[in-house]
Amino acid sequence: MAASVTARVLFIDPSYLLHQGICQALGSNQTHQIEWVQNSQSGLAKGNQFDLVLIGHSFDARTALDLCSDLRALNPQIKIILINQNADNALFQEDAFIAGASACLAPSIPLQELPATLEQVSHGAKLFEPKILSGVFQLEPLTRREIEILEQMAKGKTDRQIGDSLCISVNTARNHVQNILRKLQANDRDAAVWRAKIRRWI
Repeated sequence: MAASVTARVLFIDPSYLLHQGICQALGSNQTHQIEWVQNSQSGLAKGNQFDLVLIGHSFDARTALDLCSDLRALNPQIKIILINQNADNALFQEDAFIAGASACLAPSIPLQELPATLEQVSHGAKLFEPKILSGVFQLEPLTRREIEILEQMAKGKTDRQIGDSLCISVNTARNHVQNILRKLQANDRDAAVWRAKIRRWI
């Protein structure tokens, strides 16, 4: 991006101190114009007006990824950088890439490195491991039956209700649910449904 071009950057995070740090890091870089909002609702309302969005680390992993996915649904061209405590986690990196992020940064990143990262992302770079960029993910694929079970789980159905809906025994339904949790590396049913939705499996 030429130095005379200004990229509009939206920073979403409740922390005023973090906002100040971001502004100081980018203050000498005249190619970025920064606006700050404190919550995801305001971010979604304004996100379409910006070239690049920074989602700060005050949000938990699920909230940050949901916000990323929602922003990309509103504007598929928008570039998004996540600053998150889970940035070094391989599964979080996968989820972020699939949700539409261009990069994930740990909160410990030296802020003076941020302008270069924004510049790369503004040019269209996706800063992920090659295996993620090539679509090689660590989660096991789900079977067609497991996808059907997940769709029932997303409706809040119990194992018995899933069994009744799909004409299988409650034990079979329960076994499928346990396999789904294992494959999606999820601690509970809600987490499994969420990860499947992020990956657009249901």
